[in-house]
Amino acid sequence: QAKLAGSFNAFVTKLNLAGTAPLLYSTYLGGSNDDRGFGVAVDSAGNAYVTGYTTSTDFPTTGAFQTTYAGGADVFVTKLNPAGSLGYSTYLGGSGQDIGQAIAVNASGNAFVTGKTSGNFPTTAGAFQSAFGGGVNDAFVTRLNASGSAPLVYSTYLGGSGDDASYGIALDALDDAYLTGYTNSPNFPTPAGVQTAFGGGSFDAFVTKLNPLGSAPLYSTYLGGDGDDLGQGIAVDGLLNAYVTGFTGSTNFPTTTGAFQTMFHGGVYDAFVTKIAEGVQLEQCPADGQGECEQTGGQGTVDDHDDGSQGQGAFSFIVRRPSTTQRISGGLQFVNPANGTDVRSVTLSSLLISGNSATIAGTCTNSGVPCAFVADVTDGGPTGTGDIFTISISGGPAKGGPLRSGKIQVRPR
Repeated sequence: QAKLAGSFNAFVTKLNLAGTAPLLYSTYLGGSNDDRGFGVAVDSAGNAYVTGYTTSTDFPTTGAFQTTYAGGADVFVTKLNPAGSLGYSTYLGGSGQDIGQAIAVNASGNAFVTGKTSGNFPTTAGAFQSAFGGGVNDAFVTRLNASGSAPLVYSTYLGGSGDDASYGIALDALDDAYLTGYTNSPNFPTPAGVQTAFGGGSFDAFVTKLNPLGSAPLYSTYLGGDGDDLGQGIAVDGLLNAYVTGFTGSTNFPTTTGAFQTMFHGGVYDAFVTKIAEGVQLEQCPADGQGECEQTGGQGTVDDHDDGSQGQGAFSFIVRRPSTTQRISGGLQFVNPANGTDVRSVTLSSLLISGNSATIAGTCTNSGVPCAFVADVTDGGPTGTGDIFTISISGGPAKGGPLRSGKIQVRPR
């Protein structure tokens, strides 16, 4: 689209590696009214997925789940191929105000969109929350199929009786969606939450992890103090730890011992950065009827004196396989600063669970050098009862031993 078509159009621009002329492509995206882009994601093939909102009745649609404007403002989801031409493009919304704020894409080309809606938003059977929670807005999460057409993989509201909106989304390798935004609902869903009560002020940030079916939060939590707190961006690492950022006006925003800045510095707002560890909220297997589940997860420190060093090896890992026919995902780290060991998994090739023990194998890097590893873990029961972690790197001697602290959990199917 070479020309402005309305009062505002979205745009998408792809720069070359050096950021210099010429642009690889640059295009308007919109119809004859008001269209604005708020989020973009790119897949491994270079396709760009864009979301925002439109009030145009003639927004370009093709291969679409929803071809007609429903009223108010509608979310749009558009896929552009690597040359900047249209792949698919669809409205997504009801008769109210629906705004797409952020988008992510998985390895299969499914776009996951999140934002806010004032109601009458399309939802799917089996979704976690099929009814609008109330107030001004609810957050929403929608997973489209790879062609952007019907049916949706899932679509759900996320909110309580107050005002809720989502501004950030990230995916892990199992297609769990991690969300952040704001809520002032006293009944925002908080299963397995670090903070289960509203902190105060006009709104709190929230962090929610939704399963791949969109049918249940794996955890969900408020995050805030007695001022105004809002989450605006989120990322997830290979060990399924979530990293959230935004702003806070709370003098009692939750901070941790040893953090860079533990006190509010004044003014209206400070930025915040929060890491929610997967080891704190260990993953739960799906409910009956949603597939088999093998997984193991844990974190802690182990004695590591086999090479004469006096340091401690530290490990963390989360490894999952939803069923025996699906691939293993997750990650593993083992670090001993005393001898320079810094192992980080690259691929996971096998996961074997027998009783309360598990063996994990795969490829890795050790301080950047390619390697292979085999790790054996044993869950000895409650903390302090003999949990064991050992790892052999590229056929070398096993490092590790009984945990000095921390906890391993092994869950057989």
